[in-house]
Amino acid sequence: MTLKDFYDSIGGSYDDVIRRLFDEEIIYEFLLRFAREPVFEKLQAAMEAGNQKEAFTLIHTFKGTCANMGLGRLYSSSVELTEALRAEFSSGAPILFKKVEADYYSVIKGIHSLQDTKL
Repeated sequence: MTLKDFYDSIGGSYDDVIRRLFDEEIIYEFLLRFAREPVFEKLQAAMEAGNQKEAFTLIHTFKGTCANMGLGRLYSSSVELTEALRAEFSSGAPILFKKVEADYYSVIKGIHSLQDTKL
């Protein structure tokens, strides 16, 4: 899998990311770092605990990282969850989190495919 294939598979724009970060190796390293970061697991725990304030802080940070990395669908679903958590822990937040979760695992699967290609 190429980096362009990865971005196509997650609804992202390779062209936007390469314009922003200039180098495929840098992008690849940032993607590996993203896959190792525990932010998603912390978000998952905050959602399960019903901790709206912590969940909002985490998803807001997560959303920014997704935007910077051009993670397409994951960014879009993170925006929706961010807005649902902005004022209160709405009844729709758990459903929106499930979409974030599915998009996150799609990105992680793609990152693993990139790693397998590089080996």
